[in-house]
Amino acid sequence: MYDNLLTNSGRYYIIDSNTLSGNIKNGERMNMKHLKKLSALLIALVMVLSMGVMAWADTPVTTGTLTINDTRTGRTYVAYQIVTGDVSGTEGSTENPLTLANLKWGKGQTTHTAGTRLTETEINGLPASDADRAAITTYLESLTLTTVSNDIYTSTAGSGVYTFTNIPAGWYVIKETTNTVAQDDFTSAFLVEVIGAATATPKGSKTTVEKKVDDINDSDSSIGAWTEKDSADYDIGDDIVYTLTATLGDDLTDYTSYKLVFTDNLSVGLTYKELVSVTVKHGETSSTKENNVVNVADGTWGGTGSAYTNGSVKTCTINDVLASTVGATAGDQVIIKYKATLNENAVIGSAGNPNKVYLEFSNNPGTTELGKTPEDINVVFTYKAVFDKYTTQNSVKKHLSGAEFTLLKVTSDITDAEVAALTGNETAGTNKVVKIFSAVKSAGKYTDETAEVAGSVFTFNGLDDGVYVLVETSTPAGFNTAANKKFVVTATHSEENANPQLLTFTGNMTTGIVDAEATTASDNGTNVSSAEILNEKGSVLPSTGGIGRRIFIVSGSILLVGAAILLITRRRMSAR
Repeated sequence: MYDNLLTNSGRYYIIDSNTLSGNIKNGERMNMKHLKKLSALLIALVMVLSMGVMAWADTPVTTGTLTINDTRTGRTYVAYQIVTGDVSGTEGSTENPLTLANLKWGKGQTTHTAGTRLTETEINGLPASDADRAAITTYLESLTLTTVSNDIYTSTAGSGVYTFTNIPAGWYVIKETTNTVAQDDFTSAFLVEVIGAATATPKGSKTTVEKKVDDINDSDSSIGAWTEKDSADYDIGDDIVYTLTATLGDDLTDYTSYKLVFTDNLSVGLTYKELVSVTVKHGETSSTKENNVVNVADGTWGGTGSAYTNGSVKTCTINDVLASTVGATAGDQVIIKYKATLNENAVIGSAGNPNKVYLEFSNNPGTTELGKTPEDINVVFTYKAVFDKYTTQNSVKKHLSGAEFTLLKVTSDITDAEVAALTGNETAGTNKVVKIFSAVKSAGKYTDETAEVAGSVFTFNGLDDGVYVLVETSTPAGFNTAANKKFVVTATHSEENANPQLLTFTGNMTTGIVDAEATTASDNGTNVSSAEILNEKGSVLPSTGGIGRRIFIVSGSILLVGAAILLITRRRMSAR
């Protein structure tokens, strides 16, 4: 009954042979109609899917934000784009991270033409990473950065952070423009890639300086060794050893060279003598360097405090402590020792003779800029002994001229017998004599004297603490020589203090006049002289006790008369 069975898209059509020809034509028209509808549906679907893909795709990254973490206040950072390019990848993705391709030179530098593609050699010459700071420093020094303000980005300050917002993606040189020239601070420069959100922390540290002075009591070497302190006391003419210690910052990897300049201001009572030594200390290991790594020269004071009146300034310069001739590394100590002499202009008493230093140090990698430390001060004290020479007339003290005295500094183990045996003609190094001092003579006058007596006051300037013996080496005619007088000078002063002071002293601290009668150091004596030295009128007879003297006179007279009578009697008997 059915002539044929046709199928179409899984559908079955039963066609009668009598109507086959007409139905086929109708079927063709029906299939074409379906195909047109299907095609329209597919086109619409493709359009919808295309729109969806566009909606779901990531927005291309073209700018970024850089946050610099720096707890120091008042900083200013600027950013120079040295490389730009095309950004690809997804921010935050580990499988497809943001990358910069088709690298071109940025406008933040003028060494290369901005906008031109980097060659393979130039790409290979870029530092490997921000961690490779030595390579970065060398690379930064090879670039010339633009001075066109529109091509430079400036940070905005926040609480402990400095931010660059919406800056074009690329590689940036970040430089700190905070003015740290001559400041106790450091600046830094570094390279950072900014694609999306980036952070950086400046690295660097500053160098410090400390000044110390050696101190010893040369009457007794057991009273303190040569220790470095903030103050000392010395005799005029002594050589004093000073120590300047620069402690390098603990992060110097940004530097290819590192300069130190010590500027030392000596007050008028101190005279520079010579450089003693240069040492680099690394932990517990010290190595001595040739003195010629330091250039010592006259300088100009540039510290925060005023220069000392009529003082002198010396600079000690090491052009590069990282050089092989010095061999210092981060955290090391560079130690300079030098000698100065306490001269005749030394200030006596509690005002002392100060000496201060500041240190200039490299503080901005890739530049010659120098930072500057605060000043560190030492003080050297010295004292004097003043003796009045007098006699008495009718129990009234009168100054006496015509005497000469020598002051001997002696070792502390000298005995009373050895003191009494001193003549003042000794040489240093004999008879327990350490040093010899000559007096400055002046006129003296007591309140009840009508006129000054020339050459009756003896002043010995510039004494250290220690043991001394005053010896009368020439006595006025008709007077007995005074006994040798031993006395001890004792003082204490600040060992560790930013403003060293004289603390205690056997005498008047303000004037520095020793009290030769004192046995212990006082807070501050008020004496105007050290001691009075009495000369009695000369006599071979006892002068104490009038009766004793008369007995000797009478006895002597009787003996003389008796001897005369005996002599006359013998002559008469001989004549007979």
